[in-house]
Amino acid sequence: MGAHGVDRGAHEAAFRQLWGNGQVPLTVLQLPRGRLRWGNPALCTLVGRAADDLAGARLDDLVHPEDRAGLLEALYALNAGRGPVPELPVRLRLEDGSFRSMRWSAAPPDEQGVSVVMLTPNPELDEQLDALRELEARFHLAMTHAPIGMAISVLDGPWVAVNPALCALFGRDEHELLDGASFAELTHPDDLPGEFVLLEELIAGLRTHYSLDKRYLRPDGEVVWTTTVVTLVRNERDEPRYFVAQCLDITERRRIEDELRETAARLAESDNLRVAFLRATSHELRTPLTVVDGLAETLVRLHGELSPERVRLLLERIEHHTARLTRLIEDLLDVDRLTSGLIVAQREPTDLHRLLRAVLDTVELRGRRLTTSLPAMTVAIDPPKVERIIANLIANAVRHTAPDGRIRVDAETRDGQLLITVEDDGEGIPDGFEQRIFEPFMQGPRCFDDPQPGTGLGLSLVQEFAALHGGKVRAVNRRGGGARFEVLLPLTGTEH
Repeated sequence: MGAHGVDRGAHEAAFRQLWGNGQVPLTVLQLPRGRLRWGNPALCTLVGRAADDLAGARLDDLVHPEDRAGLLEALYALNAGRGPVPELPVRLRLEDGSFRSMRWSAAPPDEQGVSVVMLTPNPELDEQLDALRELEARFHLAMTHAPIGMAISVLDGPWVAVNPALCALFGRDEHELLDGASFAELTHPDDLPGEFVLLEELIAGLRTHYSLDKRYLRPDGEVVWTTTVVTLVRNERDEPRYFVAQCLDITERRRIEDELRETAARLAESDNLRVAFLRATSHELRTPLTVVDGLAETLVRLHGELSPERVRLLLERIEHHTARLTRLIEDLLDVDRLTSGLIVAQREPTDLHRLLRAVLDTVELRGRRLTTSLPAMTVAIDPPKVERIIANLIANAVRHTAPDGRIRVDAETRDGQLLITVEDDGEGIPDGFEQRIFEPFMQGPRCFDDPQPGTGLGLSLVQEFAALHGGKVRAVNRRGGGARFEVLLPLTGTEH
């Protein structure tokens, strides 16, 4: 008994010496939750807390969050009598918020559930953590200095990390992105449905990543085009954890591609116009030239044999076809001048009734009946261009009206604008041609027994001359049959 008492006393003295003066951190825990009852000075120095502050704290509150589950499992096993815990690796929280890698060993608890725990350094874990921190630092540097936008987001949308390139791409700072909208909320609405399908396939394991060209919206509404590559990271149990996205700015590339497409379209249109021009003008120029050449040859060959009346008729026909050639050349020149911006409207006070009479003296009706309703009025217009508007509309009506058809020309002022209308009772405008008939060289499907179908420039010039006045023209079908053309020319305000 005495010997036993001597031994126990010696052990207690040794423990108190180790407790008070030793360099090994020790603590006494109350199981099963591992609440601290005491901590020795070495432990207080290690964690930077006074002994009174440590009393009552839980050990799992002093370790790294990722180590708590394993620690609690060991404490419950210790309390259940499943033996001591041999050197469990944990990371202990220090005063400055950093963590220190330790091994802790716990003795079996006594009958009150009290266990003594000893903590010793864990250099192997420190080495592993140092390597991990180095990898994290390299990853952080790679993200920070990457020239393309990079981000990590959890499955339900919010970002957990973004790099400066992504902030610049989206026109937002890091705080706005981490605390603000998700990828989906910044994506252009038209691009969301397709990407949702790809995300579902990614989560379902049908693909490891996807890449697509998509648009994002900046705070000012500007659209940014990107090539976005998204990868899904899974844990060791193959469970989806988070997305890693990389966004390459391709806005400038898309702009160049769009410009190239527009240029190609314009070139194709230009080529179509060139072909249409050659087809139209080759026929329109050749026909009157052939007639004039034939008539002139007749006059030369039969000079002195033709009666004065016959000579007069031949000369009238030459004059007619020469005038036709002149009109065609004027149309072609006007198209070129309008394209080059060389024609402007020169307004001057004009007697509209007199202007119309001058037009009717030059228009060939070829049997069509024309009626007019032109109140006496003087308007500020460009007379030659309005003459061409009316003449071209009447010529178009003649071309698309039966020989016994009717044509009507009206003019009136309305709300400070001049309204000129030309109506006919012809076949009307085919569906879908209401706007196309104003395109250069556009020909209608058919004309009434017209041997001279024209070049398709007349209505195009009507539209252009109206635009020079700041006005517009539209074509509609009349309720009773035929077509109605309305030209509206502002008499005040901005002129083009």
